[in-house]
Amino acid sequence: MQRNQNYLFKRMLLSVLILTLFHLFSFAQQRVERSIERPVKSAVVNFQQMAEVEALLPRPPINRKSFIPNENAEHQEPVMPPKLDPNSTVTANRVTVVSPSPSLNFEGVPDGPQTGSGFWNIPPDTYGAVGLDKVFVQVNNNYRILNKTTGAQLSVVSIETFWNSLGVDGDNVFDPRVVYDPYNNRWIVAAVSNGSNAASRVLLGISQTHDPQGNYNLYSFDPDPGTANWADYPMLGFNKNWIAIGINMFPIAAGSPPNRFYVIDYPALRNGTVTSTVFTGTQFCTHPAETYSATENTLYAPNHFSSAGASYQLNTITGTPAVPVFTVGGLNSRTTGGGWLQQSGNIGPQTCVNGAGPIFTCPGTLVGVDVGDAYKR
Repeated sequence: MQRNQNYLFKRMLLSVLILTLFHLFSFAQQRVERSIERPVKSAVVNFQQMAEVEALLPRPPINRKSFIPNENAEHQEPVMPPKLDPNSTVTANRVTVVSPSPSLNFEGVPDGPQTGSGFWNIPPDTYGAVGLDKVFVQVNNNYRILNKTTGAQLSVVSIETFWNSLGVDGDNVFDPRVVYDPYNNRWIVAAVSNGSNAASRVLLGISQTHDPQGNYNLYSFDPDPGTANWADYPMLGFNKNWIAIGINMFPIAAGSPPNRFYVIDYPALRNGTVTSTVFTGTQFCTHPAETYSATENTLYAPNHFSSAGASYQLNTITGTPAVPVFTVGGLNSRTTGGGWLQQSGNIGPQTCVNGAGPIFTCPGTLVGVDVGDAYKR
């Protein structure tokens, strides 16, 4: 009897060991490599000075359109619900509360032609952040500074002019991002440039003060010195230790390049020293959090994994500002069920401006929303 019990115990122990090794093997397939990179170019610019110079330029005709690169070979997520990690958690739907009404309501930045060049960029890719007394709003055409109390425009600079000192193709800078750090009183901006070609760059800027109309230190990084791939869709976040930018990578010709995740030593950056630790092999759309805490040491970076499985990964960046550590999170389920299957083909109508002349944006045949946009929503 004792012998049979020992035999059964050993069989059970072996089964647990095999199951553990299976899960470890499954997650070992997602390997995140680490490297140290420095910017290929840097510059210092003044927002207000650029705005004053552009205001003196003759107004060009609005007769050119620039379409932001649209990756036709979109990322394909798992269709079948994945098996969750045994250490995963299930988060029940939380009670929702009504959002408070806005105390102010004014126009941000109009989707108009680019100042100085006349380009009309499609889509606009809107973004913005609020500071102590000013608001910084962005589209793919222009950057605009507003009075926080009245909404009055204080300055406007084209996205081309803002990043031009880094030597990038200003007419092909897109996906603008901006956040305001209220603990260090800095504006942090990011973008990418030169989509679909070998000159692709990841762009980062930080203000020297709390004033968005003042000086910025700008930097550009080469996402692929091998010139085979290009960077898209920068996802910007920060905490007290790091500024992070998640990047989706796409091939110029063919292939499936690994995505990248830039982690910059934030205290050193504020002092003018730039060192970026780049983690290669992260999941599609790994987005660092905007951390509104003066004491939180961990920077979280979730990524959606499967709509059908209602699952996600919660990755973390820990360590020191100079030596960050990227830890891949296990699979978690946001609900007990109710997954959503990604639609196929183009769905839903797009809006456009009907009419004649330079403001006309409707195609001859209306096109539905791209399936990739449906995935990202």
